[in-house]
Amino acid sequence: MSDFDYTPVDVAEALARLSGIAADKGCDGGVNAQQVQEAWQELAPHVGPSIPTLDPAVGERLKLLFDYIEGIILSNVAPDSFDVYEACFETLAKLGFCVPALEAKHMLFHCLEQVHEIYDMLLSCVETHEWLQPGATGFLRLWML
Repeated sequence: MSDFDYTPVDVAEALARLSGIAADKGCDGGVNAQQVQEAWQELAPHVGPSIPTLDPAVGERLKLLFDYIEGIILSNVAPDSFDVYEACFETLAKLGFCVPALEAKHMLFHCLEQVHEIYDMLLSCVETHEWLQPGATGFLRLWML
């Protein structure tokens, strides 16, 4: 097992944090927080290291979550809203480790491909912001790995 054994509870907490931050900033990702939590509650019992593939219905719930996160990243128009980006990439990382099914990896890669310009922009400005104001970006760089 890896050192990054995130549980469904960890993902639920990350999703709740993300939903709260996104709502405060006015970027909803096209899905409300209740739908996100319901999708994860339906999905959580069907994930784990012993489940190599996802049932199509479960896969649709997971796709909704990835689409939600992608929507938040793309709708966040303030490039210095590092708390939003941090919560998004934290949730993506935890989903990636908690749901090891191949379909989940494909969805994760697709999401990252869709937000690659923002990802690149963040990589180029995070270091400068940290230099000017230490701690301004939180753990964003860690979660972007």
